[in-house]
Amino acid sequence: MNFKELQKKLSPIKNTKIVMVGLGNPMRQDDQSGLILLEEIQKRKLLKGAKFVSAKTTPENHLEKIVSLHPEIVIFVDTVKMQRAPGEITNIPPTQVESRGFSTHSYSIKLIEKYLRNEGINNFMYIGIEPGEMGIGESLTTPVKEGIDSFFN
Repeated sequence: MNFKELQKKLSPIKNTKIVMVGLGNPMRQDDQSGLILLEEIQKRKLLKGAKFVSAKTTPENHLEKIVSLHPEIVIFVDTVKMQRAPGEITNIPPTQVESRGFSTHSYSIKLIEKYLRNEGINNFMYIGIEPGEMGIGESLTTPVKEGIDSFFN
């Protein structure tokens, strides 16, 4: 997946109705890739009007904020081990989220989704980034950096 493909999928939705949620641990090398991709979209001023939530490892702490933004779609971005090349970015169908191991964080992402559905939000997208290394460290590995850079080309 690249940014143009993402834009195409989101084209029927006003940017002001999009909430992107970055997940990951900024102290665990490639586990922070979802946070970095979210940050890059913001820095490059893409999806103007969209809202961005850097939830890190605690998306449950941001549920009220997400609901208060009245989104038409919530897009979760996280590191996901998918048996692909490190740095590969993939749109994961909602039906495959649990089987792909989306989110290594304290609550199941499907539990988060269920809560948001109960609050009237019914449209979700999951973007996974294949990690290389997940050890202690503040820097992404080169393949994941390159994967994020190529997402915008």
